Amino acid sequence: MARKASTSTSKKKGTIPSEQQTAQPDSGIAASSPSEIGASSSSSSIGKEKKHHSTPPKASFQHVLPAPQFLAQKHGFVNLGHIFHNLSRAELYEHILFLREGMISSDGAVFVETTPYTKLVVRDKFIVEESINKDNIAWSEANRAFDQAKFNALKARIAAYLQRRNLYVHDCFVGSDDRLRVPFRIVTELAWHGLFIRNMFTHATPAEMRSFEPRMTILVLPGFKASPELDGTRAETFVLYDFSQRLALLGGTCHAEEIKKAVFTVTGYALMLRRVLPMRCAAIADPRGYTALLIGANGSGKTTLSVHSSYKLLGDDAHAWSDDGIFTLENGVYAKALNITRDTHTSIYNASQTFGTILENVVCDSTSRTPLFDDTSISDNARISISNDALGLVQPTIPQLRAEHPKTVLLLIHDPLGVLPLAARLSHEQAAFLFLSGYSAKHPHTVEPKSDTKLEPKVVFTATFGEVFMLQDPVLHTQLFYERLHKHKVQVWLINTGWYGGTQFTGRRIALDTTRALVHAILAGNLDTVEFAADPIFHVHIPTACPNVPSNLFQTRHEWSDSDAYDKTAYKLLALLTENAQKYAGKIDTAILHAFTSSPPLHTPAHDTAQPASQKKSIRLSQRRTTAPQNINIEQDVLSESLQSKDTQAGVSRRNQRRKSVASDEANAGNASIAHEHTLDNTVLFGGTRASTEDIYVPPSLFAPLEGEYRPSHEQASMTYVSDTEENNDARHSDMVHDADVPAGLQGQSQYRGPRRRSPRTRRHAR
Repeated sequence: MARKASTSTSKKKGTIPSEQQTAQPDSGIAASSPSEIGASSSSSSIGKEKKHHSTPPKASFQHVLPAPQFLAQKHGFVNLGHIFHNLSRAELYEHILFLREGMISSDGAVFVETTPYTKLVVRDKFIVEESINKDNIAWSEANRAFDQAKFNALKARIAAYLQRRNLYVHDCFVGSDDRLRVPFRIVTELAWHGLFIRNMFTHATPAEMRSFEPRMTILVLPGFKASPELDGTRAETFVLYDFSQRLALLGGTCHAEEIKKAVFTVTGYALMLRRVLPMRCAAIADPRGYTALLIGANGSGKTTLSVHSSYKLLGDDAHAWSDDGIFTLENGVYAKALNITRDTHTSIYNASQTFGTILENVVCDSTSRTPLFDDTSISDNARISISNDALGLVQPTIPQLRAEHPKTVLLLIHDPLGVLPLAARLSHEQAAFLFLSGYSAKHPHTVEPKSDTKLEPKVVFTATFGEVFMLQDPVLHTQLFYERLHKHKVQVWLINTGWYGGTQFTGRRIALDTTRALVHAILAGNLDTVEFAADPIFHVHIPTACPNVPSNLFQTRHEWSDSDAYDKTAYKLLALLTENAQKYAGKIDTAILHAFTSSPPLHTPAHDTAQPASQKKSIRLSQRRTTAPQNINIEQDVLSESLQSKDTQAGVSRRNQRRKSVASDEANAGNASIAHEHTLDNTVLFGGTRASTEDIYVPPSLFAPLEGEYRPSHEQASMTYVSDTEENNDARHSDMVHDADVPAGLQGQSQYRGPRRRSPRTRRHAR
C-alpha cells in the first residue's frame, strides 16, 4: 500500500513522459504546465506566470515569485523535477492512484499506510538557536537547540536529494482570523500529503495567490533519512525549525500528523508573541448558543464529544483565544479511527465514507474495500482526515469559523488511576493548576507489562496538554489562560473520561453515553441549580445528581471495592500532582500551586452578557492591580531574581544591543516614527521577565501582511498601561518597519516594537 508507494515514488515519478516537463533555462527548474498535465487553473506554470506579468503588475505584487523561483531564491533548491502547484482533490486522486500511494475505498475515501512510523516522533524535534528568537524559546527536553551550521549542511544534502525530484506545493493560510492568520507554503513529495493539507488547512484563493507571501515554508520528505552521526539528529527521523530562514524540515516519516503539529508549533509561537493563546482543544456552540471549549490530551475524547449533532462545531483540536474571541487554526478534523461505529460516532463515521477523506493506517477489507475500524493490526493510532466541506454535510458548523469568548471550559482528564470524580466544578485557580499539569495517561495499548509484574497505570504530565508542540514557557500559557478565565468569568468543569471503580487495569472505563449525558447537562445549564458536595481529598465541588447519569457514579470512593485502596491511590495522585507542580514554584502564583490543598468557596456562576464595546478601554495600572494582584507579585519576584542572575543580565544586554542596531538602521533610513516612551513604572512584562521598555525586542512577524496590518491593542500588549484619555489615532498607528528599514537578512519581515506611548500632557510634535 502507501508504505511501498513511498519507497518507489521516485521510480513511478520517472514514468511521467518527458514532454510533460517544461524546462527553465536560467535556473534549471521544471514546473508543471496546466495544458500539458491536464491540471486546473490552480496549477502553476512558468509560461502562465510570464503571461500574467506581460502587463506591468502592481507595485505591491512585484515581490511575489512563482513556486520554482521561490524555492530556488529563498532556500536554494534548484534543478527540481516537476512541480505540481495547488492541485485540486480530483487531481491529487489521480496522482495517488498513478503512483500507487494508496487505495480507494468502496465509498471514495483513500486508504494510506505510514508504517513503520504511525505515531509522532516528538523526541526528534529541534530548533535552530539563533539571535532573533533564542530568548523567546523555552529550551528544554521538548525544545532542544540545533546548530545553525548543521542545519545548513543538512539542507545542502536535501538539496542534492531533490535533484530532478517531483514535488507537490500547497499554499495555505492557518487561522480563521484574517488579522492573525499565518501563510504557509508546504512542499511534499507524496501526493496524498497534498490531499491531507487540502483537508486540514484553508487554501489560498486565486485572488489571494496574486499577493501570496509565505511566511513559513515546511518541506516534508519521507524518503530522506537523516544520518545521526553526520547530521547531528537523534535518529533517521527529524523535525527541524529555523525561524531565521523561515524554513522547517520534516524527514524520515510520512505520518501526516507531523505536518499538522509542525503547523501548530509555528503558528502557536507567532500567536504567543501577540498575547493570543494557542490551545489544543475542541470548540463548539452549546444548545444555548454559548461557546464552550473542551481541553484535553490525545485520547481524552475532544473529537468524539465535540463532533455531535447536538452542537455546532468550530473545530476539534487546534484553536486560539484572542481579545476578540475564539478562532480555529484548522479547516478539518483529524479523528481517531479506533472502534468508531455508525451508532456511537455518527457524524465521523458518515463523513469517513466520503470523497476526499483519508483513512490513515486503517485496515482495508481486501474484498469489499470497506474500512475495518476495530482492527489494530497496522496501528492502534489509525486516523481519519476529514475536511470541513465533507463534515458539514452531516455536522452543523459555526459560520466563519469564529466564535465569542467561551462561557464554559471542560477539562477532559483521562484518569488512569480511577480516583478523580466523574465531574466537578473548579475554581479558576484549580483550572489553571490542571492546565499547567496536563495530567493524563498513556494509551493502554502502549503498555507492555511483564507477566510476573503487578500492572501499574502509566501516568503522564504534559503541561498545557501540548507542551511538546509549543515553544514558549508553559507558565506563560497558563498565566494567559488564567487571565482569560478570570476576565470573562468562565465556568470551568473537570470531566473524567478515564476509569472508575479501580485503576486502568482493575476498574471499568466510563461509558461514552455517560460522558455525553454529563457534558450535555453542563452545557444546557441543568447542573447550575443542583446541590454539590466537597471532595475531602482534592477539594473540588462534585454535583450530587445529573439527568441520565446514575447518581452512584458521583460517589467515586464507594465505587471501589476497597475503600482503603482508593484513599491510598487518591493521595498518591495528589502527591504526584504536587510534586510535578513544584518545578514551577517561583514562576506561578502560589494560589494556583496550592489550588488542590484547600477548598475554595462555592459560587454559582451566571452566564454574563458580553462587555459593552464602550467599556473596552485601556486599564489603569491601579485597576489592573486590583483585578489581578497575583500577577504583579509574580512579576516582581521574577524581576528580583533576574537582577541577581548574570545570565539574565547578559540576555537583556544582547537584546539591548540588537534593539540599538535596529534603531540605528531605522535612523539612517530616515524613519523617526518609531519611538519608545516609558510606560507607568517604566517596565513591561515580556517573555516571562520584567525588563525596561528600551530592552523590548519582538522577533519578525510570521503573520500575513495586510493593509493596515494587525497589531496588538493596549489590552493585548502585556503590562502596557496608558491613560483613558489616550484613545486617539496615534494609539492605532501601526509601528511597523518596512523592508528598506531593516538590516540585511531581515528584509520582508515586519517587526513590532510595541505601541507608541505618551504622557496625557505630551503634545504630538511634527515629524
